[in-house]
Amino acid sequence: MSKMLTALCDRDFRWFFAGYLTSKLGTAMAPVATAFAVLHTGVGPAGLGYVMAARIVPVVLLLLLGGVFADRLGGRKVMIASDVLRCGAQAGFAVLLLTGHASLPAMTVAAVLSGIGEGVFTPSLQALIPKLIPGDRLGDANALLSVAVSGAGVAGPALGGLLAAALPGAAGPAAVLLADAASYAVSVIVLIRLAHIPQPGPGESPSVLRELRDGWHEFSSRSWLWATTVQFCLFNALVWAPYLVLGPVVAERRLGGAGAWGLVLAANSLGSVLGGLALLGRRPRRPLLLSVAAAFGYVTSLVFAQSGVHVPKR
Repeated sequence: MSKMLTALCDRDFRWFFAGYLTSKLGTAMAPVATAFAVLHTGVGPAGLGYVMAARIVPVVLLLLLGGVFADRLGGRKVMIASDVLRCGAQAGFAVLLLTGHASLPAMTVAAVLSGIGEGVFTPSLQALIPKLIPGDRLGDANALLSVAVSGAGVAGPALGGLLAAALPGAAGPAAVLLADAASYAVSVIVLIRLAHIPQPGPGESPSVLRELRDGWHEFSSRSWLWATTVQFCLFNALVWAPYLVLGPVVAERRLGGAGAWGLVLAANSLGSVLGGLALLGRRPRRPLLLSVAAAFGYVTSLVFAQSGVHVPKR
């Protein structure tokens, strides 16, 4: 841990780390609030599924283009635009809840905007970090960011669930969404401070189509990469997505509401942290096979969630 903390000796990275950790904590808080905000409007589990899908689909579609934007405009500029968009989307969602205008179409639009921001942010993050810190401390910086994200994944859902449950009606989820919006605002301020980071010059990048073609060639030529990608696509579609819809419904009906669901998500993130710690210093012979096999454990969570939902007979 002490070795990882040496990355904070660099002022630019220290500022970035503070802003990024703040925004990740807000991001981790938001799913609990979003789920119960949608359920409390009366649109039911189907409406929650639409809103969740509206956020995820833009993320998937824009991940490739996000890298192209980062190459041409610079990761910092793209990340600022992304966080401004996500800040506005979450603040707008909160206002809809507080004013009683949270219709399904309006919430879907807010989710789409948030997903667009996330889709272009992630590739830009990978382009920015090497410019913030010397190469000999890059590994320490990435390790520290990984630990911070894991910690936010544990603390965020628990805090989001407790805050959403502490205030009556729509005020609880709205407060969490406003906190998330504020976390993006902090990230924007920090990124603006990093204006001296070098930006790509004109003519440095090939055409967009060529970059996408080259990227697809590199992806499709590695069987281990596309096979695991297909596996995790199916996992997200058939396991994780239903779980994110059924879980809040079960928590609302049987477990006491948002606080319980926040603790469940926090426990899930804690399990990821413990799994990572268990692998420290170990070199599995077939790490991809191990990770894919471990993912089957999620099926038990989905089975428990499904068993807690009562489907009325017609």
